[in-house]
Amino acid sequence: MVKELKKEFFFIFAILLLFQFPVSSYPQQPPGASNYFRPAIEATDWITQFQFTPLGSSFGVPYNNSKVWGLDPFVYVNGTITGGYQKIPAGERQTLGYQIGGHDSGEAAYAALEAYLYTGDAKYLEIFNVYLDYFKRSQIPSRYVDTEPASADADALILDNSGYFAEQVNADTGPDGIFGTGDDDIRLMAIFPAAEHGNPIAYALMLYYKITKDPEAMDMIEKYGDWLVRSQIKQGNYTGAFPVTQYYYQIKGWQPRMFETTQSAWMLAEMYPLTDDQKFLEAAESTAKYMQKRQYTHSNTWNDTKIVGALPYEWQSQEDKHEEYNPNVLTNHAGYTLMAWLRLHQITGNEEYLASAVKYADWLLSMQVTPEKYAWGDHTFANDSYAVGGYYYSYNPQNQTHGKGTFESLWSASFGVKGLLLAYQITDDERYLDSAMLALQWLANMRYDDQKDIPLQTLGKIKHVRSSYWGLYPQAYQPNMTLVEEAGIPGFVGRGLADKESIRNTNSTWYEKTFGVDFNMINFEMAARGERYMKMIWSWWCCIPKLVYPLLFLRMIDLS
Repeated sequence: MVKELKKEFFFIFAILLLFQFPVSSYPQQPPGASNYFRPAIEATDWITQFQFTPLGSSFGVPYNNSKVWGLDPFVYVNGTITGGYQKIPAGERQTLGYQIGGHDSGEAAYAALEAYLYTGDAKYLEIFNVYLDYFKRSQIPSRYVDTEPASADADALILDNSGYFAEQVNADTGPDGIFGTGDDDIRLMAIFPAAEHGNPIAYALMLYYKITKDPEAMDMIEKYGDWLVRSQIKQGNYTGAFPVTQYYYQIKGWQPRMFETTQSAWMLAEMYPLTDDQKFLEAAESTAKYMQKRQYTHSNTWNDTKIVGALPYEWQSQEDKHEEYNPNVLTNHAGYTLMAWLRLHQITGNEEYLASAVKYADWLLSMQVTPEKYAWGDHTFANDSYAVGGYYYSYNPQNQTHGKGTFESLWSASFGVKGLLLAYQITDDERYLDSAMLALQWLANMRYDDQKDIPLQTLGKIKHVRSSYWGLYPQAYQPNMTLVEEAGIPGFVGRGLADKESIRNTNSTWYEKTFGVDFNMINFEMAARGERYMKMIWSWWCCIPKLVYPLLFLRMIDLS
């Protein structure tokens, strides 16, 4: 398999960054890092079960159409991937399907390659090579992709997607209504050309190139980098999940989002030393300086010092184009923000980037739940041992509250760890190391402990995955019990305890009938275990009812 690798690389949680491959300039392992290695490999094994693979594969979900190989199902919902999305009925046998590449496959590919480096197990190379084949097939222009390299909108504006990786497969069973037969209609398409979908693929390819020096991988990286530079808005920022051009920004109203902006700044910063191409450094600095202009200071904080050092979310929909950008601060891009500024500081020696990163890191620490003994952080939920270490997801400076943003997001913690460890390496400020280690322990505490074989329906095939019916980890934890009560979870449990028959599902889905389960009972059994579990499943009732995107599990991958 090594020879095969050289010819041609939702999932490891952020803790794999503690075991970095020596070709990269990353933080050394903190004390106790090895404690997190086993769950990191387990997480990789879990997420790669969902990969579509060639017929005859001993892993993933074998399927007979190569356009699907290397992509993942769109949603994971209590044991089935039918998530009630658009024309796909929740819990029903599928006749339609959406497979997602982009960030999902890019992050999983990186996880698989790192798992191979740390374990020497050739199965992870096999997994990676399926992802790699998808990257090769999907880069535009490609005969496998049902999207032209350049297309015209109603006003004849040309959108050049050359170098971008088509990120989605739309699948239809065809006339016979059965997946896996010859009349299946499978189309690999670029539906949402945006940096958030291409960047993780590019970073997986960069790690692969560092290991193998494969010139084909370098060619793919450079072509994608050219697309990333072309898609940059003149101010230096990036938009998300829509065609990215000056036209859309200025006329149609697709507005920038800080998540894609910070991620792209980091990506471009990493491309420069690998390619020695000055245009990547120039683009990275343009984006980094835009971020500095948007960073909240004491003079532009909505009279709220709680956001000093943070960056605004910014995104607005087309309908809201004439309103101001969303001023809320979010932690979901914290790791990207820190890595962008810190890597550029290392590359250029510019102390202003370091100063911006330190201000941002200090703000991030203020969003972390910490024990009372810590002089920094937020102690509101310090008495909840499962809340300690997590980062609040958001804060609204307009009403000066977290609101429902008190929930602690797994992707905020997993991405933030990497940036904080690099901040510690550069500054020797032990608060950043302490914060990272608290976050790692919090991530480990979030694992569901009711692992069992769960049947999963995916493109007409049934396989079993080893996990809870809720997945391997929740997407978030809500320490605020008042919000859990508002979501109706304790009331639901109370009704079940009084009369279990009263909460049984009277309208079972195809999935429930096929496998003899009742999701109401599954929900009850989990929530009835106590407040910890109510807080872990709060998001299914409140944020995205019974919908869990693989991406949210993939956020536990180290993207270093």
